[in-house]
Amino acid sequence: MNGSAINRGCYYAAYQRACKSLNIKSHPHQTRTTFASFMERTLRVYAKENNIDHIKIIQGLLGHTNSSTTMVYLESLDINNVEILSLLEQNSETLGGENAKIH
Repeated sequence: MNGSAINRGCYYAAYQRACKSLNIKSHPHQTRTTFASFMERTLRVYAKENNIDHIKIIQGLLGHTNSSTTMVYLESLDINNVEILSLLEQNSETLGGENAKIH
């Protein structure tokens, strides 16, 4: 489906297939924590150099109304979440075919 938003069920099914293929035990909601971690690492230096609050940016991306919720995500990180993101990126073409290429 080109141009259509995916629904929750479609996303969950794709996530479960990817985890099964990679032999990972994970819940789709963990991707929010992984995304928060990835963005925090990515934006930290840029934000410091440009005097920007990168936590507020992550808060907006996650759709949190309060930055304390975002901080809970960042404080609850463990190394496995970062490994999941790395594995999914490395295997994106295999798991999702042509539509999953990371640019």
